[in-house]
Amino acid sequence: MKRFRLFVMILYILIPFVSYSQDNTPVYARNVSDVTQPYSDAWIINLTEEPAGDEAVDNAPECDIAGAMSCYDDDRLRVDIILNHPISWELDTWYGVEFWYSDMTEYYIYFPTTEEFILLVMDEYDNIVDDYQLTNDLSGDFATVTSYDGVEDKSVVIIIDKDKHMTGTKGELYYLETSVASGFFDMEGEFQIADETIYVDLYFVK
Repeated sequence: MKRFRLFVMILYILIPFVSYSQDNTPVYARNVSDVTQPYSDAWIINLTEEPAGDEAVDNAPECDIAGAMSCYDDDRLRVDIILNHPISWELDTWYGVEFWYSDMTEYYIYFPTTEEFILLVMDEYDNIVDDYQLTNDLSGDFATVTSYDGVEDKSVVIIIDKDKHMTGTKGELYYLETSVASGFFDMEGEFQIADETIYVDLYFVK
């Protein structure tokens, strides 16, 4: 809990995902029967849009994002952060998804080494208005590390309960301005932002 509060304070100061409304590429999450099951070829940020080796640090190759995929089922939305290198478990890394609304921004952030899953909500003036420790329940909000392309620990999965966190009419198509990012706490406990992707307009059915 102490580290979580420190992270909230640092995020408030640095705001690692700086979001501005803009013309983004429209992309579509894949409709699946169950977001907890494997799926493929549903890129929302593909390998050509996120350069390899562009992480801002030289000691955390597992923070180098390769791209992102997304799918949804009747109840939940899933975003996979695909990495160029598998997680080494030697650093206290974090991986996050940002959803930008007209009047607020949500950050869903997962710490693999501690399995902490948090949600930060900021208003349009970049003030933190709420923060949550999510339950990380397989039947609801859930985050984990899994394999990609036959390589273990190369994908970070973030699953969000749509009914719990998103307004709108069930069965209607919506989109959110979306980006993903990564970073870690170094050996001195300093917060490091390593990699950030472009923003896309992610379409899915509520």
